[in-house]
Amino acid sequence: MLNNYHFMPQTSLMLFRPEELDYIGKVETIESDLNVITRHVFGASKEVVTWAPHAAQNGIRPRGQSMKAELLTKHQKLLLAKLYRQDFELLGYEPT
Repeated sequence: MLNNYHFMPQTSLMLFRPEELDYIGKVETIESDLNVITRHVFGASKEVVTWAPHAAQNGIRPRGQSMKAELLTKHQKLLLAKLYRQDFELLGYEPT
């Protein structure tokens, strides 16, 4: 599975080490993080109102609600935390 880039620790694919970055946004808080990043890069800017990169034109998101972490079993969460241990540590995620 690790020879598939999709399942590699994402920090292995980054051009910079996380400690070299001023700010790391997260998908879970993308709207507020994107505002911080755009203000840092461009100065004062309009706030990002919505963010739906995978939304279809009809407004229905693929896979809908089925990808929520709450639906994972404790065992599945432990497996993900083990697989992405490096990302969890370097990006400040809790493995819960």
